[in-house]
Amino acid sequence: MRRSLFLTINSAAAAGLIGLATSPALADASPAILAAFVTTMNQPSYHMTMASKGTDTTETDFVKPDKMHILSKDVDSIVIGSTMYVKMSGKWTKMDAKGLWSDPLDGVKQMQTHHADYTSADLGTLTAGGVSYHAYRMMDTKKHLSQTVFIDAAGRIGRIEISGISVIVITFSKYGEAFSIVPPM
Repeated sequence: MRRSLFLTINSAAAAGLIGLATSPALADASPAILAAFVTTMNQPSYHMTMASKGTDTTETDFVKPDKMHILSKDVDSIVIGSTMYVKMSGKWTKMDAKGLWSDPLDGVKQMQTHHADYTSADLGTLTAGGVSYHAYRMMDTKKHLSQTVFIDAAGRIGRIEISGISVIVITFSKYGEAFSIVPPM
């Protein structure tokens, strides 16, 4: 069950969390969010750190079009195309990962379908983690989920803070860096 939960969380983070976090882009004052989402998804590579109080931090490297390396305290996994390698208790296991990757434009389709469920506000310039960003706050009025999206000076998503039952902070960095993601076995 632990592996299953880990894979579910990281699959969501890798394949759809950005889409979820930017869902309100077509509502109200946030067309910049949609542009930042597209700019971020067009990067050849980037690093993402996901942290929440009381849980392990997960570090993920993405390389376009279909490679990622996910590392947390207990699990190390590598995804290349439709193959996933998971290392638990010192042993690598190879498994099928078909269906893990979704089209980033699926998030845009969701925005168009559910745009009436969101409100948004331009928060102007804010500093988070010592970096100055242009920030937007979105509220999912059905799920009562608040999200703040921070856009960097290059128009990319730099940080997302999701507030609900707990606060999840996702930080993006190392845009365009060369990450070596190769099969471990």
